[in-house]
Amino acid sequence: MERRQVSGLWARRSEESERSLRRIVAIGVALASALLAANGLALPGVAAASGSPSAGPVGASSVEITHPSWDAVASLSPSTSWSVLGGAWAPLSPPREDALADTDWPQFQHDPLRTGTAPAPFDMPLGPVWEAGAGGLPLGLSSPIIQGGTVYFTEPEGGLSAVDLLTGSLEWKVDLGVSGWQASTPAAGGDRVYAAFVTNADPIFTLFALDASSGAVEWSVDVAWDGSGPTSMALALADGVIYWSVDRTVFATDAASGASLWSTDLGDEIIQGPTVAAGLVFVGDVSGNLAALEAGTGGFAWALNVGAAIAAAPSFSAGVLYVGDCSGRLHAFEAATGTEVWSAGVTGDAILASSPVAAGGLVFVGAWADGGGAMRAFDASSGALVWSGTTPGGIVASPGYNDGVVFITSMDGSLTAWNAADGVPIQSLALAPAGSASSVAMANGYLVVGDESGTVRAFGFSGAGVVARVDVLPAHLELPVTDSALFEARASDAYGNAVTGVEFTWATDPGLGNLIPIPFDERWAVYDAGIRTGVDTLYAGTGGVTGQATVHLVPGALAFVRVSPDRVSVPAGGSQQFTAEAFDAFGNAVPEVAFSWTADPSLGTISAAGLLTASTTVGSGTVAASASPVVGRAEVSIVPGPLAAIQVTPASLSLAAGSAVALSATALDAFGNAIPQVTLEWSAAAGSVSPLDPQGFFAQYTAPTTTGPASIRVTSGAVSSTVPVAVMPGPLAHLEIEPANPIVAAGGSVSFSVVGSDVYGNAVPGLEVAWSASLGSIDEGGAFTAPTTPGTVTIIGAAGGRQATAVATVTPGPIDRIEVSPPTLDLKTDESTSLVAVAVDAYGNEIPGLTYTWVTSLGSVTPASSDGRFVMFAAGKVPGSGTLTVSAGGKTATVPIAVAQPIVPLEEQVAQLFPWLLLTVAILLGVLAAYLTAKNRRLGRELEDARKEPGAGGVK
Repeated sequence: MERRQVSGLWARRSEESERSLRRIVAIGVALASALLAANGLALPGVAAASGSPSAGPVGASSVEITHPSWDAVASLSPSTSWSVLGGAWAPLSPPREDALADTDWPQFQHDPLRTGTAPAPFDMPLGPVWEAGAGGLPLGLSSPIIQGGTVYFTEPEGGLSAVDLLTGSLEWKVDLGVSGWQASTPAAGGDRVYAAFVTNADPIFTLFALDASSGAVEWSVDVAWDGSGPTSMALALADGVIYWSVDRTVFATDAASGASLWSTDLGDEIIQGPTVAAGLVFVGDVSGNLAALEAGTGGFAWALNVGAAIAAAPSFSAGVLYVGDCSGRLHAFEAATGTEVWSAGVTGDAILASSPVAAGGLVFVGAWADGGGAMRAFDASSGALVWSGTTPGGIVASPGYNDGVVFITSMDGSLTAWNAADGVPIQSLALAPAGSASSVAMANGYLVVGDESGTVRAFGFSGAGVVARVDVLPAHLELPVTDSALFEARASDAYGNAVTGVEFTWATDPGLGNLIPIPFDERWAVYDAGIRTGVDTLYAGTGGVTGQATVHLVPGALAFVRVSPDRVSVPAGGSQQFTAEAFDAFGNAVPEVAFSWTADPSLGTISAAGLLTASTTVGSGTVAASASPVVGRAEVSIVPGPLAAIQVTPASLSLAAGSAVALSATALDAFGNAIPQVTLEWSAAAGSVSPLDPQGFFAQYTAPTTTGPASIRVTSGAVSSTVPVAVMPGPLAHLEIEPANPIVAAGGSVSFSVVGSDVYGNAVPGLEVAWSASLGSIDEGGAFTAPTTPGTVTIIGAAGGRQATAVATVTPGPIDRIEVSPPTLDLKTDESTSLVAVAVDAYGNEIPGLTYTWVTSLGSVTPASSDGRFVMFAAGKVPGSGTLTVSAGGKTATVPIAVAQPIVPLEEQVAQLFPWLLLTVAILLGVLAAYLTAKNRRLGRELEDARKEPGAGGVK
């Protein structure tokens, strides 16, 4: 916060003039202190000085100050009957709180210029209306203000109250400061009210901004203060800035946020506070300093000294600044420069906290005079005293002016109204016996003022609360025929305040409608219009005062809208013009109706003139003509154009041989809209296709039983569509193993494969086969390795949940050798023996079906079987050695032969050998018989197998 110390601006004063000035200051301050201290309230920072007027007995609710003319005026109190000089006055009933005129008194002396003048004229006399008790402590220099129909005032107990201007009822109250200190006069602007209080015993002086409707604190600013100097008695609100003072410092604070803008030290203690006008802030102090500060910066524009203490706030009028001092002199300066215009006064006066009021060519100021109070009027241009009036009690307050009347309070407890032109008292009203230092506030035909009993009182001017006007609302109304309307009659006084509790009489011109007053509240009446148009007048009156309203009966409200055509089909992409007509409930055309055209998005777009451009998409919806809130509609269908394409679903097929599938076809126009009234024909290049409905929109296609490409064709006139078809094998139905019955040499190998097919024999590719073999081995690729033993082997191939079987016959392999039994012959001459030859493969398996050929170099050999496997060898009579060779299948085997001469005689040998010979022959015959039997059985089986195998060449 910037502080500016006055330097070099004040004229140097001699020690004698200093003492004289201090004496005058002491007298003025003592007078101000007396009216506060007498009731236990301190003027902050100022002590009573010697030389002040003598004070009488001090009580809690009154103060008596002697005056020579005390007995000339009767003592007035709230209990005394009200008197009017020159007439009688009757108290008024409290008026209603609404209908307030826009003429407020929102801060001390009405405005930041401190003009003290009510802008609207009010008629005398005054009469009491209500009183609102404050805390009981004297209000001192704190004065009420009026803003928006509410009276705001502070209390020495630390409270800020808001009461209704018309009734005095409390709207809200907040406690902000500590009790026992003088609080500021509030200031109001916009939706806020501002006030300053001592808020701490230290103490602290705090500026508050509150919500005007609720009293909620919105911001506050604290200023440290030692309690020895005075605080601002009145705030000045100008151009969004609060100007106020604490001790000897002037502050500028942003009214919206509470932000500090600047501060300037004036040099000595400031009592009443600043005045703001013409971009300057004017303020005086108890040293007689008077300064003009730049409102934007706080810098000094000019400064001077009047020679005596200044306690009152200056006032500004027509470029002139007026200020009184405690020596009783009233000064006039050019506000822009500080140049003195004139200075005048009355000896013995002390102008304390009375801010001058300039009006009607005069300047009015109150003074504390010898023995009482004085009301002075000076010529505004010369300073000449025009008239003087006295009051039994001293005057501390500032005057208020309205329409040729000056109002001021005095410490004898009276509110006096003076004729501003000649000073003749017009009316005197009693306040508290303790007196009043409060300045008046006037607005809306009411005057409010506080007193030293802690009471705020409201007085009504002549005509306040008396019916002067009746308004019928609405004053002008257009009403549709047959409709009804509610009208209200409102009574108000001459100042625009509503007057309640009156009875109204209602009437109307005959012929057009009926008027029905509301029985329980005659302020209201219902007007019922007939069916004819015209102009009717309604009247409401009370006590000889009548108001009226005019009703224009117009055609009935719009009831329906007709759209033509109301039902239509529009080709996709085409257009259609629509028209609309409006009618009231009785079928009367309502003229000059503007229609708003809309169409469902599915229909396309419609112009402001009702031209529909159809969508390219088939659909239906409504076209609407709206004259809010009534809507007329037409039903519209967007139909498809000529056939342009046929769309088949699915667009391509891949299906199993012999299977069936359903298809659907949609006929489309050029915009892709489905055309319902078309007949379609189906055909198939392979397989068959059959329509499922009369128009052919649905069909069933049955694939051929053979795989391969195919196609389906659907046509209507010259438009067709083709669906490509891929016929695939069906599910696996059969498995076959190839070869089915192979013959494999023992230890040999063969490869098997599985062939899968659907029910129609179409090969099913891509099978994964699981192989198994009962003997031998087979790998996952189907490669089979035969066992080394001849026989049959079962081969199984499984795939797709199915399996196939093949039987492989394992035969002996290629001939490897011939085995002969016995392998050697050792005989005697003439002996014989049998031999058996067997051809075997590499694994020792007998190879059947061979023919054996025997050759001997000694003796003789005789076949004993047809294939030569069995032979009889006879040694003959010649001993010796040789070989017996047998051959078959390209292989030979040799049996060594040794023939020896027998030792025994032949006859004996024969005799001995004959039984054995018979036995051998018998054995051989038995073996031969067994062999032949076995061979016949084998040949029989081979013959049977040969018959079963097609193309067999016979038995081997």
